[in-house]
Amino acid sequence: RRNMVKCRKGGAHMPEDRSIGRKAVLLREYADRGDTAEHCHSAVEIASPLRGTLTAVCSRGEFTLNENDLILIPADEPHALSSEGAYVVIQCDDTALSGNSALSELMTVLSGPFMVSAQDLPGGFIGEIRALYESSSPAAEARVYIKLLELLAVFAERQTAYEPHIEKNSAKLRLALNYIDKNYMYDISLDELANASGYCKFHFSRLFRKFSGTSLSDYLNRRRIREAALLLEKTDMTVTDAAMKSGFSSITTFNRVFKSIQGCTPSEFKKRINNRNY
Repeated sequence: RRNMVKCRKGGAHMPEDRSIGRKAVLLREYADRGDTAEHCHSAVEIASPLRGTLTAVCSRGEFTLNENDLILIPADEPHALSSEGAYVVIQCDDTALSGNSALSELMTVLSGPFMVSAQDLPGGFIGEIRALYESSSPAAEARVYIKLLELLAVFAERQTAYEPHIEKNSAKLRLALNYIDKNYMYDISLDELANASGYCKFHFSRLFRKFSGTSLSDYLNRRRIREAALLLEKTDMTVTDAAMKSGFSSITTFNRVFKSIQGCTPSEFKKRINNRNY
């Protein structure tokens, strides 16, 4: 079965792992200490040390995890891992979130790396996912995905707790994110979103960065590139058509932004997909 997880950057050297490929979820366990080179992939990644510590280096700095702590790393986020013992990595497709208005609110969690300590997680969470993943039930993957959605909800709650002053504005900011998710293919300006949310441009920009972890332009570009990559992977659409369909009016800008996020040009990306399918 074709695996949806694709490494996009770096020649990461990883210790021996045990993995079972599934359509939308991939779980890997690493038994030994080791390091990975900086890399990124098209899946959301959740990493947790089973023994010893795990260090993750990404755009928001360096995180040190103890046993059963978790870190969430969004799709296309360059990162490197260094472990002192065994750890588990779970990778899952995030495209289902953007197509559902209820689930799309969780997309704010996926704007940057975020860590949750073991004491703030449901007991035995990783163990439950490992058992479900390895079961032979035809519903196993669906149940794993549901558990991961529960985890995203925990991350979202913890994120809000760390930024309590955002809470009173969260409803309007979620509406702005939902608006972007439904209209990314059109021109969207900061003034437009600020006015629709009832804020001045400066205040909205500051709140948006606090809430999503990134600027409006970066969030919008990442949403558009996520759609473009999906179109190039799942359809026979040309690079130009994918650019226009995902909201870019300039192919030059599209190529530049695509490469900055994906680590390769759209043409190279499409070539890799075609080679993989043959």
